[in-house]
Amino acid sequence: MKKIRFRRLVRGAVVIIVLQVLRLILVQVLPDTAANAASFLTVFLSILMVYIFLIAFAADNLGGKIPQKFHLTGELIFIAGIVIGILGMFQAFALDVYRLGFHVLLASLFSYIAWTHIPPKTVGQEAEETEAAEMGGASLASELEQSA
Repeated sequence: MKKIRFRRLVRGAVVIIVLQVLRLILVQVLPDTAANAASFLTVFLSILMVYIFLIAFAADNLGGKIPQKFHLTGELIFIAGIVIGILGMFQAFALDVYRLGFHVLLASLFSYIAWTHIPPKTVGQEAEETEAAEMGGASLASELEQSA
């Protein structure tokens, strides 16, 4: 079993802590308008960094482990969510459907971006696993025949 790599998450946590400390300092030093702008930017950058470092963490730990068929199915589901969200936003009949369409579009878009940063297994990896499974099954069958 491969170890889970936390290095990027730790770096991300350090960057976010630095941004939040910077926000606290800038609010005290800058005039009101500039302090509000600095506060907004540091919070926005912190949220963006959380998303970026979570994607990097997922790619490090899941990259090359997801079968291509499952990966493609996930991509198609997220693309369908994007299309449904756009259709929900473009209709002009119900405000509730517009709001739901926006949330579906937002979630599908963020999910699609994250999902496509995780590489699936290569064809070679899948072939090796299939061959190993067949060899393991063949050796198990031969062991059963010998014991009988």
